[in-house]
Amino acid sequence: MSGERALDEAPSQPPGLREKKRVQVEHELAACALRLFATRGYDAVTVDEIADAAGVSRRTFFRYYTSKEDLLFGFPNRDRPLYFISASRFRELLGEAFSQPDGGDLSAFAAALSAVAAEIEPFREQIGQVIAACERSAVLRGRRAGAAQQLVDWMGDAMAGRHGRTSDEDSDTLARVAMTIFDAAVGRWVETEPATPLREHIERLFAQLRRLSAPPQPK
Repeated sequence: MSGERALDEAPSQPPGLREKKRVQVEHELAACALRLFATRGYDAVTVDEIADAAGVSRRTFFRYYTSKEDLLFGFPNRDRPLYFISASRFRELLGEAFSQPDGGDLSAFAAALSAVAAEIEPFREQIGQVIAACERSAVLRGRRAGAAQQLVDWMGDAMAGRHGRTSDEDSDTLARVAMTIFDAAVGRWVETEPATPLREHIERLFAQLRRLSAPPQPK
């Protein structure tokens, strides 16, 4: 196959060109796999079918990914792929939001997740494919839940750190609420046509939470 031949020729190419080719093949494998998982279901798709769709061999697939699961949870980076943003960037945005002196903790979560939304907006189709694939596989639902829990832990740490303490029940509870809102916003974002910016979904849901949790006004 042409893709396979090009990859085999990579060692004779300049380092910059080799790296560009490596990234291209890695992303093409992931893009093909996401399409297949979303349309046919994760369990029904084989490694050979993914490699064939990407125009490379099975051997080449295993140069990039150890398994189908590694592929799904490793694109576009192997650090924190669930929402297509790296762990370091996610935590950086949390830190920026919680370093602001004004506003409460809920507002800080809303600001942080709105900032996340701006960065993952280009990946709407791929995130929708990941969600669709996870919904059709118990194994992947477990992996997705585990990845989401890691984000909740970081959110709780950010809130607790703002108050000079380690993460506790209060910070964990509010972080879980914020993450639930984020998940709901992402779900609506990928399902709604024409697409509404993710940030608008997040802001609307946080506003709804504030309204519903506000004490009733005296009549």
